[in-house]
Amino acid sequence: MGLSKKQIEANLERAVCYFVSRNMDMIPGVLFENLLKHADGDVDSVLRLVGSDRRECDHCGEEIDKGACEENEDGENTCTCESCGHSHVWEDLPLAGPRYGGFPGAHSTVFWTDNTRAAHLAPECGFLVYESDDFNGHILAIDGGGYDFYSAHWTPLYLAMGLDWHKRPMRLW
Repeated sequence: MGLSKKQIEANLERAVCYFVSRNMDMIPGVLFENLLKHADGDVDSVLRLVGSDRRECDHCGEEIDKGACEENEDGENTCTCESCGHSHVWEDLPLAGPRYGGFPGAHSTVFWTDNTRAAHLAPECGFLVYESDDFNGHILAIDGGGYDFYSAHWTPLYLAMGLDWHKRPMRLW
């Protein structure tokens, strides 16, 4: 016999908590502070933001989507800003939005995972995802505070991964 809709909804929160506890490890902020001290101010040499398809026009500051790029004769991806008309090489543009959410600082919203599928889907769920040669895995950060991270980020990630533990009778998944 299957679960009722009410039981499934009640199980969702527990299943998401279980998913996070099994697949993510919280990283103390002091670890990042120490890591960034070794970067000598060059955070890009230590952490690389991955999964970002948005950049800022360095002329007018408007966002440019990677889908607006075309390859030129030199093999570079070039984009034209719709707002100001300037043409740019994609790789030379600064990232749009927050780059180092919670860094450096002792935020409780920084996690490490070796689950590549989760790291790949996480930007769609509002996470900043970083990779580093110093870590074997990905770093997930949430740039924000004062709201329910589970509803806004973890539950969408759990569902994006196609997990359905919440639809099963409660056990020790």
